[in-house]
Amino acid sequence: MNRFISSRRVFVLILIFYKTNNYGFCIIFIHLPKDKKYLEEIYTINDIEFLISTQNRNSLDFLESIFPNGYLLNNLLIVNQTTKDNILISNDEGVRVVNSFEIGVAKSRNIALENAKKKLLVFTDDDVNYLTTTKETILKAYNLFHNADAILFQIQKNDTVLFKKYPKNIQNPISIFTILNCGTIEITLKNPNLSIQKAKFNEWFGLNSFFDLGDEPLFLMEMKRDEKKLIFYNETIVTHSDKSTADKIILSKKYYNLGAFYKRIFPDLYFVWLVLKIAFDLKQKKIKLKNLVTVVRNAKHGIRKLNSLEKEKNNLL
Repeated sequence: MNRFISSRRVFVLILIFYKTNNYGFCIIFIHLPKDKKYLEEIYTINDIEFLISTQNRNSLDFLESIFPNGYLLNNLLIVNQTTKDNILISNDEGVRVVNSFEIGVAKSRNIALENAKKKLLVFTDDDVNYLTTTKETILKAYNLFHNADAILFQIQKNDTVLFKKYPKNIQNPISIFTILNCGTIEITLKNPNLSIQKAKFNEWFGLNSFFDLGDEPLFLMEMKRDEKKLIFYNETIVTHSDKSTADKIILSKKYYNLGAFYKRIFPDLYFVWLVLKIAFDLKQKKIKLKNLVTVVRNAKHGIRKLNSLEKEKNNLL
């Protein structure tokens, strides 16, 4: 509810009071402070919508394990990538479904963004578990940082262990390294349909596309380039015990993806970032010196593929 609107309602009530007691007409001027915070919106539970990407579902039963208090207490939009003979239907008012016959997680996220209705959006998958405090944590962050366009939160493996190493403090603005290391289920944002500039995932990146990773950082970097305000908030909203997508990809494929990813996100400095990544993985013993030639070669293949896609796209314009 807007605080300015609340003040106007008080003003109307005062006028009615004077009129009904025959004191004549009275004009009351209410001076509002110029502080911008006075006009800022206060978000509530009903402003939150969970955007769920899933595949080949024909029942809503999978939602039970995601939401501890019951999924019917939430606003849900499910994008079900499936076939025409395996449709998901919802008769619940708070659960909307879009059945899509395309593949690709980035396509799924974009369909969700296009159909989202609420003010605060939460990206999620079908294999996570939310906390009883999730929505309260999200509201606390957005009501504290009213000008944030997107806020990233933490994931935990279980009740006590974080999914990965996170910054110890709130980042405002968020650091480039936090963006590069982010996962989709950490991301929440204000509904881009309510603004002029609409955020969109690059559909060349992400699972079941040309490159299997990088869709989340690319999405956030595009927001950053559009001068959107991104924040990291150091509290947990979800648990996820499985490995990340990047951890599941074999080494040869990983650097094929990374070559394209760094070229796309850092067009002029991609080689520097690629060298830094290789050095880091060597230090962490994720790759060995004997793999170095293969890693670089695969990264070059990924870059060539990206260049080919961009050339093809430009020819169509």
